[in-house]
Amino acid sequence: MNEKKSSSNVFAEWLEKLQQESWQLELIISGFAIYGLFSANDYMNGIDDNVFYSGEWYTVLIMFALIVIRVGIMISTTNLLVHVFIRGLWIGAIGLRYVSGDIDYDKLNYSPRINGFYQKKIGSFDRYIEKLEKLASTIFSYTFLLFFISFSCFIYLMTIFAFVYYFITNNINGFLPKTITIFHSLLGLIIAFDFVTLGLLKRIKQKHFSAIFYWIYRYVGLFTFSFLWRPIALNFLDTKFTKVFFVMIIPYFLIILSLSEFEINQLEFYPIIDRIDRNVSSNDKYIYNNNNYDDEFSDRKDKAWINLISIPSKRVSGSIFEVFVKGLGSDDRLISQQKSNLHKIRKKGLILELSSSDNDEKDLRSASWDSAVDSIGILYKDDKIKGVNAILKLEKDRVNKERRIATNELKEIKDIIQSSFSFKLNETSLNPSKVDCDFYLHPNNGEKGMLCFFPIDSLEVGRNYLSFEKIMVPEEEGDSNYTINYTIPFVYEGK
Repeated sequence: MNEKKSSSNVFAEWLEKLQQESWQLELIISGFAIYGLFSANDYMNGIDDNVFYSGEWYTVLIMFALIVIRVGIMISTTNLLVHVFIRGLWIGAIGLRYVSGDIDYDKLNYSPRINGFYQKKIGSFDRYIEKLEKLASTIFSYTFLLFFISFSCFIYLMTIFAFVYYFITNNINGFLPKTITIFHSLLGLIIAFDFVTLGLLKRIKQKHFSAIFYWIYRYVGLFTFSFLWRPIALNFLDTKFTKVFFVMIIPYFLIILSLSEFEINQLEFYPIIDRIDRNVSSNDKYIYNNNNYDDEFSDRKDKAWINLISIPSKRVSGSIFEVFVKGLGSDDRLISQQKSNLHKIRKKGLILELSSSDNDEKDLRSASWDSAVDSIGILYKDDKIKGVNAILKLEKDRVNKERRIATNELKEIKDIIQSSFSFKLNETSLNPSKVDCDFYLHPNNGEKGMLCFFPIDSLEVGRNYLSFEKIMVPEEEGDSNYTINYTIPFVYEGK
């Protein structure tokens, strides 16, 4: 018993010593975190429009998740910058204390009223340093609490997405999948309400309600990883000073969200050029948007995605024009709509990349996770476990067979995709027979799509524009196909 107490005392003393020296670690972590958050923010700036143009059913959910991530990044960056500022002020105050000691109010010779005000509000210089230390440490902890809360919200949103994705990709329809998804979403909302009200539902002591709420709480906590930040949250709630910070979480989120929508605009009649505008589209023929030109992607700080199409540069020369058309989920639906008996080259979803030691078989190494699991199941069922090499061989043989069939149909697949879009140079429609397209993996962010070429011998030197029109197949069955349009201006410099 005495050994346990002694060990506990030693640990407590170690923690006391560690928390006094923690400011050094705080500054190091803050520096790395601020750098990472600025980098993440640059990356996030390029994602929004890519999601908007994807045309997929999950667009709304992902956009909401992106808002949560963006707000989380902004809050974390703001807090850490404030933390570094206060911690720097604290270090400066300690250095000043070494030089001049405590504040001597008598030497200042102020009037009794002013002198009394300072002594009441400021007190000793040590008290001021203590307040700075307390505030800096609290803000540092508060930052990571908010980060993990944002992370939990994002994870739970992704579980809703996972449910919907699983049901749709496996063609599971009806009352049951909808009920499961709605029920899962409602349980998350119940816990969110309890969180916003600072544990209102937790304080209800009615036996049956408490038992039901307990299991709801455990269920949601399983998906949100709240065990990572729950002790910190409880520690914030049990002290008056830190509880104020906790109460401000939701208002703080809302303030940052509203501030993120503000921008300084000095030109009233200029359209938004650097991103897609829902009112005046930045893909208009009178606007040069750097998301449309390959050579300008490398100069951007953010990891922007190609919206829909791109050309090598806004200055074009030669007799052949090049344009990249990004692949969309609509393409798969169009192929299934026009010819449902075509073989799929790869399964949709998570992919397990299986390695191979043979260089000539590197193109045949990819296999879906489901297929790998099936192969393992066969080996166990037949009691012929021969290790990883046997699994790889089964997968390789299956992939080889399926891809041989799919490769024979590749031109047919390509022709269907190409038939869904058309080009115009200025106002003149291009003859589809003069447009050659092939599958292409764009080096920008690995976007899959079609790389198309066509002659521009008759094009006049000077400013021109390329118009693009594509047929889109909606996610919901029974809805009519629709078209989207895109326009890119460029300058033709001749041959």
